[in-house]
Amino acid sequence: MAARLRERFHRPTIVFTKTADGSIKGSGRSIPWFHIRDAIAAVDAQHPSLITKFGGHAAAAGLSLAKETDIAVFTEAFAAVARRELRASDLEEIIYSDGELGESTACLDTALAIEKGGPWGREFEPPIFHGTFLVKNVRELRSNTLKCTVQKEQWALDAIWFRRNSEQSLEEGKRYTMVYALSVNRWRSRENLQLRIEKVLEEHP
Repeated sequence: MAARLRERFHRPTIVFTKTADGSIKGSGRSIPWFHIRDAIAAVDAQHPSLITKFGGHAAAAGLSLAKETDIAVFTEAFAAVARRELRASDLEEIIYSDGELGESTACLDTALAIEKGGPWGREFEPPIFHGTFLVKNVRELRSNTLKCTVQKEQWALDAIWFRRNSEQSLEEGKRYTMVYALSVNRWRSRENLQLRIEKVLEEHP
C-alpha cells in the first residue's frame, strides 16, 4: 500500500496498521533525494520514547509505535522533517526514458537481454521506454491489474498494468502515451514478450 501511494502522489509515504497486541506498525516508501530511514531517525532523536523500534534504508523503512494515539505525534514530526529536507523540485516526478522502441527492438530477445543484465535496483534502474499506442482488448484480471493489447502501426503486443490507480483506466479504441518496460511472461515452459505499463502519461483523442 505504501509503495502504491508513493507512486500515485510522488511523496514519501508511511502506512500504519494495528497489530493484534494493539501496537502500531508502519511501512514506508520514499522518493529520490529523501532518505526515509534517516528521517525516522531524526524523529526518534526529537521524541526518544515515541518509536519503539525502526529500521530500513533510503528507499524503504519500517517502524513501530506503542499505541494508536502516537500516530498523530509522529505524523507531525515526520512532516516537519520532510518540509525541512525536501525542496519543491524534489516533489515533481521526473521520468527518465530510454526512448521509443520500434518493432525490431520491442521483442523477446530484448526483454531477455534486459532480464539478464540485472540485478536492477535503486540507482541502477532497469531500462524503461515510452511510446503512443492504440489500446485494444481491455480486460481486468483482478483489483488494480489490467491486461490489454497495445498496437503501434502494424505491430501489437500483449500488455499488463499492475498496481493501477483505481481512478485510472484504459478504454478500447483510444490512444495513450505511456511509459513501459519489457518483460518476459512465462507460462507452461513458454516464454512470451509482455509490455509492462508503468505509467500512463496522456490520453489522445
